[in-house]
Order: sequence, then structure tokens, then C-alpha cells
Amino acid sequence: MPRLYLYAFLLILPNLCLVGSAQSSVSQKSVRPKPVAKVFRKDLPLVKKQTQVPIYLPSEFQSWNKDAVINCVIGEGDKTKYEFSLYYEECPGVGASFVGWFSAKVGEGSRYGKVVQLVNGITGYFHAVSCGGSCSPTQIEWEQGGVAYTMQVRLGVKTEDEEKEAITNVANS
Repeated sequence: MPRLYLYAFLLILPNLCLVGSAQSSVSQKSVRPKPVAKVFRKDLPLVKKQTQVPIYLPSEFQSWNKDAVINCVIGEGDKTKYEFSLYYEECPGVGASFVGWFSAKVGEGSRYGKVVQLVNGITGYFHAVSCGGSCSPTQIEWEQGGVAYTMQVRLGVKTEDEEKEAITNVANS
């Protein structure tokens, strides 16, 4: 079970799971849905109605710090894409309150970043934290069944190798 240390708390994401059975022209294996993490459940029914893209979300998303509660989850989609944004603050969140972002869109991803091998022979593209005026979160992208998936999570690890290992483990879960 990978442990992702966020700036204010520990976030555990042991499983990404296929949510429901999306009606799509996107090819996918028959996967038995797992329950999605509680934090996504309020917006999930609406997003499932809006998109035809297979939705992959973590089955667990827990914080050990009771003071760092995720207060804002924004889920939205259309026929060819979806996204879920998570923040500590009230909606809409700002950069400092950003927790994570999970998205997918039909088509190709950017194929930018360091190549990482994911399960089932899938090639992923890792982007380490980069800072300028502000810092972008750790990101991993991959393509599966004609869909480009992106996951960004603000990690509190010390090195790029730790970032790469942590986010790759989440993508592989």
C-alpha cells in the first residue's frame, strides 16, 4: 500500500478502481467495480451521467490529520472527459489548498515527462514537482483504451525518486 505524504497530512491511495460500467466506444476489459472513496461519492453520480469515459478513482482516500479535511470536491464531465478536483478550503479552492486532481479525456496524452513502466505493459509519463512563481504537483499520465488519464497529487516527499515511486505505485494500484 503506497503512502503519499502530503504537506499537511498522510494520504493513502491503495486502489484505483473502475467506477460503474461506462457506456463507451472506448475499448475496456470487463472489470468488476469497487466502491469509490467516500470523498468522491457526492459528485460521482452526476459525472457518471455526464461522461461516457470509463472513470478510474481511488477506492480509499483517507487523512490521518483531522484538522486537514478535504472541504471541496468538484466533479464534472462531458461525453469525452471528466475531472475531479480536491481542495482543503471552500470551493473554489486556491493553489495552497489543492489536494489532488484526477482526470481523463478521450484521445492521446501529452507523452511528456520521464517514461515509467506501469502494470499490464502500460507506459506512463512522470512529471516531478516544478517550481517557479508557485509549485506544480507531482503528476503521472498514461493512456488506456484510447483514453488519456492524468493524476496530480501534492506530495511531501523529499526527492524526485521518492515522488516517482509514490505516484507510480498509485497508478499501478
